[in-house]
Amino acid sequence: MRNAACLLCALAATAAGAGIDLETNVPAGWSVSGSGSLSISADHYRLGAESLRWNWQGGDVLTASGVSIDPAKVLGFYQNTCSLWLYSDAVTSGDELTIEFLNGSGAVQWRFRARLNFEGWRHLVRSYRYDMEQVGGGTNLQSVRFTAPATGSGGLFLDDIEWAGERVTRHRDRVMPDVGGTSSSTLHHDLDQLSSDLPPASATPAELAALPQIETALWASLNASAPSAASVTTAKNSFATWNIVRSGGSIKGSPVDRITVDSIDPFLGVLARAWIHLGDGQARDMAIDTIEHLIDQGWAGGSAESADGGSDTYATREIVRALVMMRDAYPGALRTKVKDLLQWRLKRGFFWDPGVAVEKDTDYIHTESLGLMGLAVGFADTDQEKVENLRGLRQYFERFLVVTSNGTGGIKPDGTGFHHWNHYNNYMYAFGQLADRLHLLRDTPFMVDIVSYEALRDACYAMAMMCNDIEFANSLSGRKPASPGLPISADSLARLAKAGGPFYGETADPKLARFHNRVWGGDAGLLAYGNEAFPTGFW
Repeated sequence: MRNAACLLCALAATAAGAGIDLETNVPAGWSVSGSGSLSISADHYRLGAESLRWNWQGGDVLTASGVSIDPAKVLGFYQNTCSLWLYSDAVTSGDELTIEFLNGSGAVQWRFRARLNFEGWRHLVRSYRYDMEQVGGGTNLQSVRFTAPATGSGGLFLDDIEWAGERVTRHRDRVMPDVGGTSSSTLHHDLDQLSSDLPPASATPAELAALPQIETALWASLNASAPSAASVTTAKNSFATWNIVRSGGSIKGSPVDRITVDSIDPFLGVLARAWIHLGDGQARDMAIDTIEHLIDQGWAGGSAESADGGSDTYATREIVRALVMMRDAYPGALRTKVKDLLQWRLKRGFFWDPGVAVEKDTDYIHTESLGLMGLAVGFADTDQEKVENLRGLRQYFERFLVVTSNGTGGIKPDGTGFHHWNHYNNYMYAFGQLADRLHLLRDTPFMVDIVSYEALRDACYAMAMMCNDIEFANSLSGRKPASPGLPISADSLARLAKAGGPFYGETADPKLARFHNRVWGGDAGLLAYGNEAFPTGFW
């Protein structure tokens, strides 16, 4: 169904500051035909403190002549990518900017288009070799032509341009839905196109009655605890380094990309918790400014820049948590943008993707399931929408828990957990995250079915049987050979046991409760079940 990126996540984005910095003066050889104008502006920037502003009218053409493009970097195996940043000051749905590369005779050799269906920055990354339209196909490129939409008018800003450079992973998004080929990913865009495959039905009394229980438990888990005074001070100092300012209804600050966004993660979550738990109004305003700046910088719904690059999902978990925690503090328009960002970033389309039953990724369960639950109930406008979202979440979890016999992630027929195409006990802390989510849904209409529950329970128990108490063999430790411990914690396993209890008319699943008591003990809700006998024999 979809083409996932095959390169290392280190190739996910070009390094900040690699391109042409448009400062001080309009470059020689750059001109416009028509009634538009070119200028250097400090309103928005990606490099330095300025960018090139093009005020366009319908049909205008911006030509960059005499550009320096190395022919060897146009169609090389390792070098074939054009990268540039484009800012649009308004959404113009249905309109496109056409970008063409011409030879010395003025003949078009390559072409691609970008939809102007966004406001803010977008990172346009295309490959001559794989997903540009080949017209002449030559590599001796002397000029670049930007053609505005045929009608209308607007303002566009250009900065940080690299006409031809290193191969990087390209992500299909709403601005460029034709990105494809080698070194590209279509995952987020494909999921963004999905709609519910569940039959429409009004919320039942039981579903509505379950919502307060779920929400109370969810927010207690997601909001975490109050930050220390020292950590709040550190977070506010970190915020100041981003130089975020508002002017004339717009916002700007230090550039954010898929590399630098990691530096926002440590402080944004602290600011959000300072507002939620301490009522710190300054922290709230700083968090709102940071979030609005993120979106303006292109870390937004439908943008390739907010499509994760593997380990990036780990490095931005506190950002996602903060986006959800601040749900009641957003002005209306910003709330809509944050909801769109979360739906895109967390791949809400998994709710309705039947492919999850066959092809799974345990990374997403581990890093995104809490955010998805927060999105499902925290950004719904009605109880009916909350119910429909939770039905979708239940379906996603059930499909993830379908036992498969292939090499993708998830649970296999013998109960082993797979990650990176291998039996990989050390990574199965993802099961602990899923156990925590199921505990929030226990004894409600949104709990997974018993077949799905027992698949997870038996996988956790199978890991336990590979242990001497809670340590397994070094050969099962994956990339953390010094950490051979059972990856699901005592608390998460206890929560899983309690989540399963209603299936058997019990307060907890007796099988897991007895295992927990033998190995750890100490949970008052499980002690009545006693200890299991020490396992012996073959398993």
